[in-house]
Amino acid sequence: MGKLIQFASNHTILSLIWLSLLILLLINFIRNKINNMLTISRYETISLMNRNHAMIIDLRNQKEYCNEHIINSFNLNLCHIKNDIFYKKNNTKKILILVCDNGKLSKKILKKINKIEQSKNFKIYILEDGITGWKLDNLPLVKS
Repeated sequence: MGKLIQFASNHTILSLIWLSLLILLLINFIRNKINNMLTISRYETISLMNRNHAMIIDLRNQKEYCNEHIINSFNLNLCHIKNDIFYKKNNTKKILILVCDNGKLSKKILKKINKIEQSKNFKIYILEDGITGWKLDNLPLVKS
């Protein structure tokens, strides 16, 4: 330990760079852990859907939704979510799964509605890899 302190005092700039990199790595690690807690796999989603515990909210535009979507999902945008329209349709389900093309839009929307989750006692997840991942696993989609 004494040699480490001596090295740090003799090489201040190098030690500060090393410490900065360590802090950045820790922040990135924590951020990834938090983001992974918010995602849900496709197979966990199917399990929750089969037990009628989750509601799927498709955030894509209406044209994409009509072309293909997950069965029993609702096509809503941020305005509908903020106006509590889907809460009236969803009295018993306390798990919401947000779906978009690849998960990026869902993450943005999740940040905006985090207050709703806390005040309404909902658990909100993002479908891992969105509809793109759903298609890659050859899972069924409904075409309107």
